[in-house]
Amino acid sequence: MPARFSIVIIVLFWLAATTWLVYREFMPEQRAGDPPPVRIDLPDEAGRHVVWSAYRGERRICTLDTWVEYLRKDDTYKLHSYFHPQESVGRDGFLLPKLKGMDSMYRITREGELREIESTLTLQVPLEEDKHSEIKAVVKGRVENGSLVPRWQIDIPSELQSLLGLKLPESGLSLETAAVAVPQRGGILNPLQPVNALRGVHEGQTWEMPLFDPIGDSLSAYLGKKAAVPFVRAEVKAAGEPLLWNESPETCLIIDYEGKDFAARTWVRASDGKVLQHETTLQGDHLVLKRNRD
Repeated sequence: MPARFSIVIIVLFWLAATTWLVYREFMPEQRAGDPPPVRIDLPDEAGRHVVWSAYRGERRICTLDTWVEYLRKDDTYKLHSYFHPQESVGRDGFLLPKLKGMDSMYRITREGELREIESTLTLQVPLEEDKHSEIKAVVKGRVENGSLVPRWQIDIPSELQSLLGLKLPESGLSLETAAVAVPQRGGILNPLQPVNALRGVHEGQTWEMPLFDPIGDSLSAYLGKKAAVPFVRAEVKAAGEPLLWNESPETCLIIDYEGKDFAARTWVRASDGKVLQHETTLQGDHLVLKRNRD
C-alpha cells in the first residue's frame, strides 16, 4: 500500500507537469545577427481547435484537444488543452492511480505575460476487481503584484481515504503553496504541448529558453526543496525526408529541443508553419502526438 499521503503527492506531481511554461527574455532591441524568435500568432490562433492522437510506440493511447480562446474584456488569451485517454494511463495494481483525464488552461496577454493558470486532473484508483474510485484535483492561480500563488483543492472519496489511512475534511483538502515570482516580459511557449502553427521558423535558428514552472517551483518550495531553473536549447533543422501526414508527404522543418532529462521535436510544415507532429521524451518516456486531419 502506498505510504500515507503519497497519493496526494502523485496528484500534485501530475498537475505540475501540465503547466510547464517556457519564457524567453528579450532585450529592448534584438542583437544584430540573432534569429527572430519562434512565436505563436495569438490573434490568428483564436477560435482554432486542433485534435491530436497520441502514441506510445505503435499503440494509440489518447487524444488531445487544444484551442485558443480570446477574451475581449481584458484583451487576453486562454490557451486550453484537454487530455482524454483511450484507456486509463498508468501502472496496474491495487491503489496505483491511473490518469483518466486532464484539463489545463493558462491565460496570457498578447505579449506572452502570464495572468492565470488552472488545471483539473482526474485519477482512477483500482480498489478491487471491477471496482474503482476517483480522485479529482484542481489547482488555480492568478498573478497578483508580480507573483502567482497556486491554490489546490483535492477531493478523495471516503472509502479511499479509509484504505490510505487519511481523514480529510468533508470539503476536501485545500491548501496554498509558495508564491512564485512571474517574469514580466517574454514570449511564452510550451514544448510539452503542440500548437496549431508557429511563425518565424527558419532553418539554422538556435536559441535557449529558461523553463518557468510556476506550479512545480511552488510545490518544491512548499516541500522545502530549492528548484534550479533549467534551460532548453532549441535548434531548427531541415527534415531529412518528407513527413508522411494523412498519407501525403509534407516538407517540414524540425525544431529540436534539448535539456536535462528532456527532449522534444516539433515538425512544422515549411509552406505555412502548421504543426503536424510533436514528439516528447521526458525521463525516458517517449510520446508522439500526430495532428488529425482538420
